[in-house]
Amino acid sequence: LIQANYSGDWVILRFCRVLDTKLNLNTADKSTLEFGYSNPHDQPVHGCHPRDVGLACANACIEEEAVGKILPIGGDESWESTAGDFQNRVLQAVGIGALDKDVHRRANKKLRQTWGFETHIDTSESQRILKFQNTTFEEYLEELKN
Repeated sequence: LIQANYSGDWVILRFCRVLDTKLNLNTADKSTLEFGYSNPHDQPVHGCHPRDVGLACANACIEEEAVGKILPIGGDESWESTAGDFQNRVLQAVGIGALDKDVHRRANKKLRQTWGFETHIDTSESQRILKFQNTTFEEYLEELKN
């Protein structure tokens, strides 16, 4: 919850996956790595660059149209993927390479509760108001390589 204008006005920003730009799998703890594969391979996921999230937060504090709204914050369409493809592209960018889809948790397609809570989000209103989506997933992957 971000308080805007100190007058009791409010805006709620709901973040999707916000990815580290200094990803180092050599120093990541085991629970972090396990969490990444807790979603089924085909689970829809949506990510966003931390700079774009920061810009959304800053703009939410000054854009009057944001007041009183719950706004989902995620990257443009290039950030929409499945858990398996998303994570494999990140692993390839850092030089590890893709992993087999069997490393992901299996979901029963008939039981919703066996799937994760992530999905693609509609950011059209958020982007119109906050103008924050500046970094594509491809640009993020290039940044990881450097």
